[in-house]
Amino acid sequence: MRARPTAFAREPARPPAAASLRAPTTTARALSLFCAPPTPPPKKTHAQNADTPTPPPPPPSLPPRPSHRIGTHPSGPAVLAADPAAQKATLASFLAERPEALGPAVRARFGLAAASLPFLFKVLSVQTALSIQSHPDKALAGRLHASNPKEYRDANHKPEMALALEDFEALCGFVCAPELAAALDASPELAALVGGDAAAAVRAAAAAEAEAGEGGRDGSGGAPPYREALKAAFSAVMSADAASAAEAVDALAARLGGGRRGGQRGGDGGSDGGGGGGPKPPTSASAPPSSPSSAYVFNSVADKDALALRLARQYPRDVGVLACYFLNLVRLPRGRAVHLPANVPHAYVSGQLVECMAESDNVVRAGLTPKFRDVATLCASLTYEAGAPEVLAGERAHDHAEVYRPPFDEFEVGRVCVPAGESGVSVPANPGPLLLLVTGGRGGVRAEGGVLPAAADARLEGEAELRRGSVLFVPAGARLTFSAGAGGGEPLEVWTAAVNARVFAKAAEEAAAGAGVAAAGAASGKEAVAAA
Repeated sequence: MRARPTAFAREPARPPAAASLRAPTTTARALSLFCAPPTPPPKKTHAQNADTPTPPPPPPSLPPRPSHRIGTHPSGPAVLAADPAAQKATLASFLAERPEALGPAVRARFGLAAASLPFLFKVLSVQTALSIQSHPDKALAGRLHASNPKEYRDANHKPEMALALEDFEALCGFVCAPELAAALDASPELAALVGGDAAAAVRAAAAAEAEAGEGGRDGSGGAPPYREALKAAFSAVMSADAASAAEAVDALAARLGGGRRGGQRGGDGGSDGGGGGGPKPPTSASAPPSSPSSAYVFNSVADKDALALRLARQYPRDVGVLACYFLNLVRLPRGRAVHLPANVPHAYVSGQLVECMAESDNVVRAGLTPKFRDVATLCASLTYEAGAPEVLAGERAHDHAEVYRPPFDEFEVGRVCVPAGESGVSVPANPGPLLLLVTGGRGGVRAEGGVLPAAADARLEGEAELRRGSVLFVPAGARLTFSAGAGGGEPLEVWTAAVNARVFAKAAEEAAAGAGVAAAGAASGKEAVAAA
């Protein structure tokens, strides 16, 4: 008898030996998927999907792609592993047939008619910096989608979280006033584009913060005077005419000793292999969970100059090179994460990461990209709050798992690590659906229980072999038990994407409150009868 699916989605490092796994158990629920976008990719990419520290060649049946999104968004839906070549049976179509796989709380929170996951999951190997960008909030996303659906493909917001699989660099949020003032003093090219009035306002805000004792990386948060000055300065640079911006970047590169290297343009379609360099971030051991976020921020003029020179080589004459002076340079070691709410500027610079986000494809770009730029929208929509972004360390969930929980309902990310040769490692059932991604080791997983009926369908599996690159989808309520192979001594490492636990906590509170009201009403009715 064919096993019942817990839905597993799989993105193998090479094509699977069989279209679907046959499991000996008949009580589990699992579905295997092969995740690949249906549209052809550009010939050269700067960010390749990475399931190993050094990304392997893609499966022979699939061409290279900038990223393989794991989820249900129309721009790159996950495909069932049973027939990856046809790319017709998707996770979205499965959920349209089996919406109960999402679980009642998820369907209630994100829409009863939803046949999709509220989150997207992927792994990136960033070799050339990604664009200076932000993601709109829901209100702005709705307006952008209505006015320009070609570039803004849906009406959803896109908060996201990036978790470092190795040393990882990113630009995240705005620097504080003293740091920007120092950059303006040290960089005449930057100051010239900012303009005298805006530069003076930044310096005045920095002086006021210093006098009040509020300066520093975790200081002002963007007090109103600085926020206004910051907006004026950033907008002046990003909106500068192309010729002035190009001349400023050329002059900066020449002053820093790099000159101008025309070379191959990077970003969103090209790679020069740039990356690395600069001080190393704190290691997971040297930076415990209590470390302040500022321990991961490198905003000195020397750090920014070095980064600007790298970016100028990747993106010659691009105004986005100058944007790095406005944004926090964050360096994360393996196992640390940063989350990004709507309307916060950022750019991933280098390294390998797991990324999770709300289900959306909306990106407002303004630099370091040959793609569509919407500078006016980006500059007008940013919050202009300043200070170091919050850096998360995983919280212990149980002996073999930790969880990264950002302040967004749509998702949280977990990590399960099973020592080599160990078996019977159980993970508590999740009330919502899961995506599993294996980044290390080999082993297996067994799924039991869950919300799907006992006689599910032939696409579902109860057990699955796991190896680096495996991707699985698990319906709500399934209990998972992992085992790790003993060969090679490498532990089994599995990353999970799930709906944020606070959604289920709120649902439980509302259910308890409703039960309390019902009980009180029944008691009042009995008292009325007794009085009569």
